[in-house]
Amino acid sequence: MLSDAHAMSRPSRKDFIPSGIIEVDLFSVEVDNEDHPEAAQFKEMLEEAAGDYGCKLVSFEVEKGTVFFSFDDDVLTAKILSMLHERDPR
Repeated sequence: MLSDAHAMSRPSRKDFIPSGIIEVDLFSVEVDNEDHPEAAQFKEMLEEAAGDYGCKLVSFEVEKGTVFFSFDDDVLTAKILSMLHERDPR
């Protein structure tokens, strides 16, 4: 069993600060905000993936076709980074 001091020192999920933001050139430059239908559909997909992992999408922005997003879960973040690397292994 963990001591009270150890349990208190661990950050709760609501206080979690994402370790990084994923940046992907995904859309044409005409997709310039989160409300664009393509961006909104992608955001829904990310939120569904987060739900599957029991976490949350904590940030999501779109600027000139580039998507910036982060989760409050390092496992999902690592999985997505791995998938992106497989897609474009530069």
